[in-house]
Amino acid sequence: MAQADAQAQELSALTLQNDVEDPAGTLLSLPPELLQRVMEFLMVVDDVHEAERVTKLVRSAARFVLTRGRWKPVKFVAEHGTQLILAAGRVAQDRGASTPAERDVPASSLALCRAAWAVDPNETLRILFTYTGGGGKRAALLEGRLLALIEPSLDGLERIVRLLEPAHRFVYAKTQLIRWDFDTESPSSQGGRSVSGIRWWAEHIGTPITWPWVEHHAERRNLVVGYVSGALESWTDAAVAVDFFRCFFGRYYKGPVPDLDDFTRGWGEREASAFAAAYAADVAAEELSGIAFDSHGFGGGQDFPTLPGKVRQVEEILHLDDRVDLEHMEQYDTSWEEEYLLAVKRASRFPGDYY
Repeated sequence: MAQADAQAQELSALTLQNDVEDPAGTLLSLPPELLQRVMEFLMVVDDVHEAERVTKLVRSAARFVLTRGRWKPVKFVAEHGTQLILAAGRVAQDRGASTPAERDVPASSLALCRAAWAVDPNETLRILFTYTGGGGKRAALLEGRLLALIEPSLDGLERIVRLLEPAHRFVYAKTQLIRWDFDTESPSSQGGRSVSGIRWWAEHIGTPITWPWVEHHAERRNLVVGYVSGALESWTDAAVAVDFFRCFFGRYYKGPVPDLDDFTRGWGEREASAFAAAYAADVAAEELSGIAFDSHGFGGGQDFPTLPGKVRQVEEILHLDDRVDLEHMEQYDTSWEEEYLLAVKRASRFPGDYY
């Protein structure tokens, strides 16, 4: 009992740490909404353009915005999300449960997490995608547990998938590169964090959506297909949406792949046509990469894309080299393209660090 009380105090302390005021002089005399907008603008400029450090007064006001304004709950998730979930997991274990529930988290902390999701779900999810937890699987587990507290029912699937396009761009890039790299994993391997996190989330909310459950719960399967369809219509890049569709339903979901016409029924004509064209192109590219080359990776004199060529195509989409220092590659016995592939693989596991 004493241990449970200590863990509850640990969780409550997380919220109390976030309530420390930091007055910032004359700037705080501005109306709160105006001050918030000014500080958000200054922080964006300072971060994006790597401007010189601004004054102590401005930094103090910025901290005030983060701790008392719109960004307070997002800051809480960034600083305390992992600790919150781990502590809640210990509380759950003490009562014999395998996964944390609402009762295992202080109401104030849970309210902050849900407020972050309401204020800026894109940034909140990006933060979850930065959690490492000691590895990709462990990180997806942490992400899934926190998402389960924020979105505790299956209808949250559509809202989550709508936010996944920036993260899944790296999974799409990995798929493209693996097809043209002949000494590495198969594209049919794990889809990446954007897909694996959904698995853990669904299990933690008590409605698993993967095989073999789909064979016995037709109604749930129909809901899943409908939610994913509604979300993917909003994605801006049809090729990335198709890759998610094939990762989720073909490589991960392990159930019957939805009929394409049924899946896009109700979509706008432009979105449905673009999705169908991207699907056909992706299937053709997969077949080409699978049969066009011999064991040494040569295509019998035919003009097929090479790994360097695919890297250039992928980099036009990701601009990853602008965000990742690959200059250290020279100390390894690898080519620039192989080093780039390793960076893309890591980005697919921890996408929040890259977008």
